[in-house]
Amino acid sequence: MKNFIIGLLCLFSLNSNGQEMNRIQERINTLFKATDQKDWQIVEQCFSPKVILDYSSMTGQAASEAT
Repeated sequence: MKNFIIGLLCLFSLNSNGQEMNRIQERINTLFKATDQKDWQIVEQCFSPKVILDYSSMTGQAASEAT
C-alpha cells in the first residue's frame, strides 16, 4: 500500500511539473510572437507586475521587490 501511495504521489508530481512546463513554454511563445508583431500590450502582459530580485549570495544584501 505504501508503494502504491508513493507511486501515485510521484505520478501527480510529474503531471504537475509537466503542466507547469507547458504553461511556461506557452508564455514564452506568446512573448516572442507578440514581440514579432509589435503588440506591446500583449508583451507587457507576459511579465509579472512585481518580481523578487535576490542577489544576496553575491552581495550579502537582502532580496528586494522590483517592478
